[in-house]
Amino acid sequence: MRIKLLFILIFTSISVLSQNVKKIKILNTDNTFINKKNHPEYWRLVGNVSFNHNNTLMTCDSAYHYSKTNKIVAFSNVNINKSDTLNLSGDKLYYDANSKYAKVVGNVKLENNQNKLYTNQVNYDMNEDILYYDSFGEIIDKNQRITSKKGVYQINEKNYIFRDSVIVFGDNYTIYTQKMTYKSIVKENIMNGPSKIILKSNIIYCENGIFNSKNNLAYFSDNAQIISKNNTIKADSIFYNKTNNYAKAINNVIIIDTINNFKVIGGQAELFEDEDKTIISKNPILYFPFEQDTLFMKGDKFVHTNTNNKKIIQLFNNVEIFKENFSGKCDSLSYSLSDSLIKMYKKPLMWIDDYQISSDSIEFLFFDETINKIFMNSNPIMISQIDSLDFNQIKGKKMTAFMKKNQIKFINVIGNGESIYYLKDKKNKIGLNYIQSSNLTLHFNDKKLNNVIYKNMPISVTTPYNDIIESQRFLKDFNWKVKEKPSKFYTTEQ
Repeated sequence: MRIKLLFILIFTSISVLSQNVKKIKILNTDNTFINKKNHPEYWRLVGNVSFNHNNTLMTCDSAYHYSKTNKIVAFSNVNINKSDTLNLSGDKLYYDANSKYAKVVGNVKLENNQNKLYTNQVNYDMNEDILYYDSFGEIIDKNQRITSKKGVYQINEKNYIFRDSVIVFGDNYTIYTQKMTYKSIVKENIMNGPSKIILKSNIIYCENGIFNSKNNLAYFSDNAQIISKNNTIKADSIFYNKTNNYAKAINNVIIIDTINNFKVIGGQAELFEDEDKTIISKNPILYFPFEQDTLFMKGDKFVHTNTNNKKIIQLFNNVEIFKENFSGKCDSLSYSLSDSLIKMYKKPLMWIDDYQISSDSIEFLFFDETINKIFMNSNPIMISQIDSLDFNQIKGKKMTAFMKKNQIKFINVIGNGESIYYLKDKKNKIGLNYIQSSNLTLHFNDKKLNNVIYKNMPISVTTPYNDIIESQRFLKDFNWKVKEKPSKFYTTEQ
């Protein structure tokens, strides 16, 4: 009784399933041929053949109709049309109505309102409304052309998923990747995995990214890089506007200038390609890797411009510089890479060769990766500490210090020259020498004052050390600020 009941249930289930499977409906054929002896399993349809299954219209020049198994093999000028969502053509069609599975072979062409797909063979799963190919395929869109070895087309969403050797050819750009989703309605390329985008003037690398070919906007992440002939930019993420050649890099930004041999890191960067201008905010730090040691710079804002082949770096607000043999601070700084001239503005301070230097503005010139000259342009004063009580001092209207091997060799003082130097014997300070002269030159040897040359008759007063009064110890505008001296503020280069 149980066996009989089970048989009835199985038979009933099969009957229900068979009722749910629709038969292929032949709409038209010019001629029908039946060969019951040699080919009893199919009918041969010839001439203007059309048939329908599940609201999908299929046409061809001829076909084999396997009515019992509900299959069709179609030949020549094959076309599959499903409402307005799909128009698929090729040389040959294998269609299984029971499984709703089709295979089109030879000169395959898929058309919709958005684009065209060309390949040699596609498989069409009508249950899931997806179409896929496992050999070379090519998509032609209004804005770009895409090739890949493998691809999937989601018919309802009008999305393509490409795999293996994906190449996108666009207007002045080419994309190379291994996996990409293309949303054809919104013209959006979504890259997954290592990808390279070649533009007119640079290359972009990322491991995840989105590029919209309609509005020319892009977002790159995961080891995102922009590589140009002049520099390489790295960041956690990069936004790019191809229309105006603008990029914005966010978090862990690193810019390597391969031409001028420097590196800068920061939290955020903006790149204006047409203006050849770069702005870095959020704690920018610069590295100039010289042969002997590294020159560091930092500030609140970094700007790099190139105008008429004159490359200039600017730093603004809370600027500090550091090198093993000198350091400095100021409100703003300009570094001309063309002539190696650094200018410090707004209350600049500099420490070099045991001297603190202050002036309304300070300029210094690099030569062979060391400071060659220091120009103190207005109200300069140089101070060197002897001990906690006494300081050697030089002051004037303008001063120029000449350097050799990171040591001051001589100083030219122009206008209102004044100096205080303490005299010493082998053990003790014995006096204070005050000199006043409009112009004078101080020569140094091994960091010590060697001699002074006067351009006109000086006022020179020497006071025994025990007779020095407090007012004699300091020149006007004396201000010792050693506590503000920058130290090596960044020890590990990224």
